[in-house]
Amino acid sequence: MRRTAALLATAATLAGTILCAPAAFAVGPHQTPDPTQEGRVCPYQDWYDGIVNQGKSIVPVGASQANYNGTSHDATSTFSAQVSGTVSYTVSASMSVSIGTIIADASATVGVSLSTSLTASLGNSTTVTASPGQTAHATYGVWRLQTYGTYHVIREDCSSSVGGVTAYSPWYVGWNTWVS
Repeated sequence: MRRTAALLATAATLAGTILCAPAAFAVGPHQTPDPTQEGRVCPYQDWYDGIVNQGKSIVPVGASQANYNGTSHDATSTFSAQVSGTVSYTVSASMSVSIGTIIADASATVGVSLSTSLTASLGNSTTVTASPGQTAHATYGVWRLQTYGTYHVIREDCSSSVGGVTAYSPWYVGWNTWVS
């Protein structure tokens, strides 16, 4: 009796698998599913295109520094990083996006190497020369590149979404200096 029950359970499980299998295996790896087929499967795809470089901006790590030149000759000020910190990417989008796709496609389009995060470390310094009566300024941090483009996704269930995305991707660590 136990053996018969076990065989029936195994047969029922196999029947369920076989009944479900055609939908899962109906599409080969290089075939497009028939839109009329129940349970169709699409390969997952996502991409970011129509990318426009909207410039760079610095995310400060620590406070900005300044030094007024009250002398009658040019003066050079040395500014040093006072803290360290990590800056990550951010996106503004109306849908869920893959940051890996955004970074890879934006990097390829604008021709620079972007990252998901960068760390500005201690021990970095810069010099700024200010004329008499002027103030030398310096801000240390991570420069991020702002891009805008269209993100596309096709999911395994063959549904798709398209939306505009603004991405702020870490580009390099450095200083922003100016004299006022």
